[in-house]
Amino acid sequence: MANKEHVGMLGEGADAWNQWRKDQAITPDLSGADFSSKDLSGAWLQDSDLSRANLRGADLRDATLDRVNLSGASLREANLQVVDLSVAKRGLQTEQLAGADLTGATLPPELTKLYDPLENVNNISESARKLFLAVLAACLYS
Repeated sequence: MANKEHVGMLGEGADAWNQWRKDQAITPDLSGADFSSKDLSGAWLQDSDLSRANLRGADLRDATLDRVNLSGASLREANLQVVDLSVAKRGLQTEQLAGADLTGATLPPELTKLYDPLENVNNISESARKLFLAVLAACLYS
């Protein structure tokens, strides 16, 4: 169960949270808390317990997630741009990241293996789109 003081501090925004964290030598307990659609970009969340937390649609751009427990957390549709997820303490599952923006994010090795083939599919799809447009333009010309 999340510590209400910790949840309240993070709810005040990344700047207030980061200032508060500078003076604390604790492991923040944010387990099971609801941060859906919250702006947590730039928050220093290292060493926090975010297990089973609802981060659906949250903006975690540039957040620090070193040694964070994300087991069972929902990161669906979250903005994880430029976030290093490889340093999270517990392994992530693909279903936790459904619909998340992973642009520039660093994934754990076990997920990188799964997402690399998707990049290949994306490249092939882009090439097919260009070819289709070229054929369509040729048809219209003739």
